[in-house]
Amino acid sequence: MAKIGTGASQQLESRGLTVYEAPFPIEPLIEKIIADKLWEVDEWQYPTKN
Repeated sequence: MAKIGTGASQQLESRGLTVYEAPFPIEPLIEKIIADKLWEVDEWQYPTKN
């Protein structure tokens, strides 16, 4: 299993990106991110208003 390093994740987060860690194969996770459009709104950090 591959994992992003601490330095790389800190660099991405400092640029406003969210880093996710998953203990399983990455391809199904990427498919879910695309299908659910999770890149548009990170609901954990930025709750959507209804």
